[in-house]
Amino acid sequence: MEVFCEGKVMVIDDFRSLTIVEGGSTRNENLSRIDKGHTAEMRAFLDLAQGQEVEALTFADCVASTAATFKVIESMTTGKPVRVPRVAVEG
Repeated sequence: MEVFCEGKVMVIDDFRSLTIVEGGSTRNENLSRIDKGHTAEMRAFLDLAQGQEVEALTFADCVASTAATFKVIESMTTGKPVRVPRVAVEG
């Protein structure tokens, strides 16, 4: 994953290493713990299947995720960076 934001470039390679380029300098870090979220996802599924209450996404979370996804598609289509606005959902 590559992120370009506020004059920085951040690259995560297979959740194993992180490279940050800022102001002409580069910092590399090896990530000691690989966490792609699978364990937490399975734990939440099993908790829910056993009738336990789990933290649910809000409607605002879903709207924000969808808006970000559309902006990613726009950026990929145009080849240019785009701003992802903060989405406020009332109700």
